[in-house]
Amino acid sequence: KIEDFMKSNLIISYSLKYNSTELEDILNESHFVGRNGKHIGMNEAYLFPTSTFVFNYNLGKISDNFNLNLMALYLLNHKYVNNNIIISQLNTLSESYTDYNKKYFLINSDLNYYFKLVNTNLKFRLNYSKSEYNQIINNNQVLINNNLISIGSELRSVISKKITSNIGGKWDISIIKSSNKNITTSKIFFDFDFKVDKNIFIKTNNDFYFN
Repeated sequence: KIEDFMKSNLIISYSLKYNSTELEDILNESHFVGRNGKHIGMNEAYLFPTSTFVFNYNLGKISDNFNLNLMALYLLNHKYVNNNIIISQLNTLSESYTDYNKKYFLINSDLNYYFKLVNTNLKFRLNYSKSEYNQIINNNQVLINNNLISIGSELRSVISKKITSNIGGKWDISIIKSSNKNITTSKIFFDFDFKVDKNIFIKTNNDFYFN
């Protein structure tokens, strides 16, 4: 951890963890799972290593007029349990097997700025995540590459001692490369808080979604 006179701190960490095989993934005899599902394990126990890398940087404090936080996470399953899912008209059969290099990457950023003159706080968020793994259905293997981008902003204002407003929006973009599928979702919200006295508090929430 590094701290300096600019009220910033930096945390970098790395860990390696081993997870043992679940019992249902060991049993090699067909057994029922759920209502119409069957599962066959690997008939052997393994230790599955997972590496985790975390980067976190913060500039300023929450109580300051300006605050910035950046966080990055990288997760790598060097070896893990995957399933071959076989779908038929009567039931669904899943067969456990050992797979390699399942990846997950995440970046979160948050910015807060307080305009003291007008009692208004501005928040801005930008998030990105990516996952990569194999999926097998009816013995057909497909590499899934899933990307998610989220952009949002929010404006909180104190109009008077009894009235506050909260206006903002959020935009989500999901891209799944294996099927060339794009999903875009937008959200806009408009909130008002009314405080009549100590015992009466009225709050309105208005959300609008667009695809």
